[in-house]
Amino acid sequence: MRSVDDIGDELYAVPPPMFTAARDAAVARARAEGDVATARQLAALKRPTQSAYLVNLLALRRPEVVAELIELGEQIRAAQGTVSAAQLRDLTARRRAVLSAAVAQCRALAAEAGAAAPSATQVAEAEATLAAAMADPAAARLVRSGRVVKPLSYSGFGDGAGATSALVSRSAARRGRAPEPSAGPPEDRAAAEAPDRQAELERRRQAEEQAARERLAQAEADLATAWAEERTAEDEVDRITDEIARLRSELDEASRRARIARAARQAAERAVAAARRALATTK
Repeated sequence: MRSVDDIGDELYAVPPPMFTAARDAAVARARAEGDVATARQLAALKRPTQSAYLVNLLALRRPEVVAELIELGEQIRAAQGTVSAAQLRDLTARRRAVLSAAVAQCRALAAEAGAAAPSATQVAEAEATLAAAMADPAAARLVRSGRVVKPLSYSGFGDGAGATSALVSRSAARRGRAPEPSAGPPEDRAAAEAPDRQAELERRRQAEEQAARERLAQAEADLATAWAEERTAEDEVDRITDEIARLRSELDEASRRARIARAARQAAERAVAAARRALATTK
């Protein structure tokens, strides 16, 4: 008998409109075979959204693509505050390229599976879910499993708050401790303290740079969402415009048929009246 994981892999590679029927059929087969535990586990599987399905399909059919995404995300998180601006730009460019390639794979796999073409919003949600897997280990594990049921989101790489809090704590500790005895003339003390001041300035710069990167990542995510929503709205406008044109055409045709029917009815009334007059003259 196949394992629950194997059956689950098959189910989560099925387009969402077919998922419930396929799952229920698998549950019925397990019950017919007397495997109550498997039937119970399969019955608990939830139907994914269309965007989650795209991500699951990628994880199940092209696991190497998901592995590359997650590995790059780990590299970016490890590089936070430790690489130059040029290196960071290179990592950001790689991230965009890998994400775009992964989304293109999602579209292609869905087409191969016979699924309906995803909307712009669904594609944006799938991309956000993959980006979350790059930014968060828990999201990465879920995406790898191929069991995503709802789209995920993220708010940038890393957590700058921890670094900022640590910096503030160290500064406060320095301000609060008692002054140490002078070990030499003021010039020597200033020279000795200069490295500490420089280190603190560097830590502040890194914290500010980290916060700026997170704001940029959030702004980019918001922009992608806004673009997707705009495209969805424009698609809806086009659909409604086409529907209005179709209805107007049908209205014109119905009006034409009504005019013809009215003329036929009036002719029939005249014929009835003439026949009645003819009948009256014969009496």
